[in-house]
Amino acid sequence: MPVYSAKSISAKHLIGGVGIRFKAVEADGKAYYHGVSEPGVYRYNPINFLFCTTEVDLVNYPYFCIEYRTNSKCEVLDITLGTQNGESWLKNRSKMAADGEWHKEFFSIYDMTGGAGVPEKNDTGVYINIKPFGTGSLIVLAEQGYFDIRYIGCFTSADEAKEHVFTDTDEVLEAPKADVFWQKADKGVISKYMNETDALIDEILSSPTTVDVTGRRYYVSSTGDDNNDGLSPDAPWKSMEKVNGFEFEKGDGVFFKRGDIWRIEIELRTQSGVTYSAYGAGAKPKIIASADGSGEDKWIETEYPGVYAYTKKIPAVKRNVGTVVFDGGRAWGIKVLKKTNGNRLDNGTVFNGIESYSISERPLKDHGGLVGDLEFYHNRDDDTLYLCSKEGNPGKRFKSIEISRKGLAVYMNSEDIVIDNLEIVGAGTHGIGGQSVKNVTVQYCVLKWIGGTVQTFENREFGLRYGNAIESYGNAENFTIRYCYASQVYDCCYTVQCGSKATFKDVHMYKNVAEFCNTGLEIWQGGGLLENMNLHDNYTRFSGYGYSHQRPRKDGNFFYGASNTSSTYINNNVCGNVNCFSSKYALLAAATGPKQYNFHDNLYILEKGKYIGGITPNPGIGRGRMVDVEYTEEELSYAVYNGIERGGRFYYTEPELLGNMYDLYTVQKQKV
Repeated sequence: MPVYSAKSISAKHLIGGVGIRFKAVEADGKAYYHGVSEPGVYRYNPINFLFCTTEVDLVNYPYFCIEYRTNSKCEVLDITLGTQNGESWLKNRSKMAADGEWHKEFFSIYDMTGGAGVPEKNDTGVYINIKPFGTGSLIVLAEQGYFDIRYIGCFTSADEAKEHVFTDTDEVLEAPKADVFWQKADKGVISKYMNETDALIDEILSSPTTVDVTGRRYYVSSTGDDNNDGLSPDAPWKSMEKVNGFEFEKGDGVFFKRGDIWRIEIELRTQSGVTYSAYGAGAKPKIIASADGSGEDKWIETEYPGVYAYTKKIPAVKRNVGTVVFDGGRAWGIKVLKKTNGNRLDNGTVFNGIESYSISERPLKDHGGLVGDLEFYHNRDDDTLYLCSKEGNPGKRFKSIEISRKGLAVYMNSEDIVIDNLEIVGAGTHGIGGQSVKNVTVQYCVLKWIGGTVQTFENREFGLRYGNAIESYGNAENFTIRYCYASQVYDCCYTVQCGSKATFKDVHMYKNVAEFCNTGLEIWQGGGLLENMNLHDNYTRFSGYGYSHQRPRKDGNFFYGASNTSSTYINNNVCGNVNCFSSKYALLAAATGPKQYNFHDNLYILEKGKYIGGITPNPGIGRGRMVDVEYTEEELSYAVYNGIERGGRFYYTEPELLGNMYDLYTVQKQKV
């Protein structure tokens, strides 16, 4: 008979919504599980002890015996069986005794399935999820409280299970671990991967135009004329309006002149079968979606000293301001939002490119509530942008001021397109966005200062800010993002997502750089199919720092992979990526393992005190219920053992080793 076992794991792995998955290993003739909580641990959510195997023979061994003890106010033991792909079977509950003595409980899969026997889908592995419940869902672990399971046995018959002899031990065994690459990152290691990232950025910035088209080539220059035919570099069009209004044929190409700049009020709207790229020599053609707020005459001091009003009205709902960028990135604004209770939203500690300071929730009557340097408030009542500038008129203080407003720069409302060698700056929503893309490639593009506007003010305590560098919303099929560079992004750099059921198939993200964003790569779905999602050889650094650090929830991470429990995963790989210095996590809400995302051969450099992830190891338990796994060698050993990352290299630094490096790097590198 096959035998399966998992050793114990400490309470921080077991308590608070999710347990860590264990693989099956052969043992001494019994299947057993040990677990103990730590003294003084208090939780207000159901405790989950998770025993998982990969080949449980429930046909021949459908009966279970569980030994437990607790001195806590837990009343009911809830057992759920299910497969690793998220399909749950029926539950069984049993009254518990909280006297601190060992007790034995018996369970039958026939009881749990209403007498139907073993479900047919038994090829994807089985988990046993054990939850002790108190009154309602509240559990109180008293001081020195504990809930222990020392044994789970699988038996051929009910009699055999019931006759099981008590395990004669109080021993708490260590959880199974794996050897991990765990090494201190010296300056040489840090320099190596910083230099690799810089080299990839340089490659992207200097990339030539290599795309070709089968149809006509149309040329656009900021010094052109819309009355031209646009069919040669000597007779180019001038405006985005001309491009948007022209009906192209499939196979045509639109080429923007390198070194030219377009400041747009409406997005570039792509058409099916068309390639959009660059011609000529020099820097990539630049599309600026922000408004020019430069000049002393554009700002006037209000009745509050040090608080200035922008003299041009900006519709605060339709085109609300995401951020204000000064001198090409030397500094940036801190957005203040008003909650429905009249208070300003607390952002905690923020950094404006010049200094860090802490702001807290307080009444916000009007723009007089701006107290920190470069804080701004976009008033919905009078459509006025207000800015606190402690060193005088901002138009005099800074040479350039860019005001990002709600809206896209490029809209992918089509399929069979290529977007190549464009630079996009200052889009308040997404740099490049679209819905249900198919056969689309975005390559060699640069995107900076993206996002931060309010998605919606309705039905929320305060406005929800958002904004990604490149996003497909809805279905995505044969969608490739490669050799792109995104920096200073409020939310995520590269993402496919959908709030409802969707199909993500043949999505490839590789050789991209993401820095100073909250999340580098994201797969977010409300249920559906995820097939051939391959995210590899990307470089992310300083996630959660820079502009994105003003987010109220400071959870900077390399990868955010949230999917619904009904999602189906087929061949999804996250591998070979280099991730340096996230503000909190390496991974967030990542459903991991062979049946979800395969994380392997990635490299991480994080400070001690951070987390390898807020991880959902089993999607069957539910989206959004995560465990914070600390970035330590011991915690990583558990994570690696359970398939969260295979073959990865983990470097650590001491806290604050880099000091002000994030801030200095921002000032030196991020220029519009």
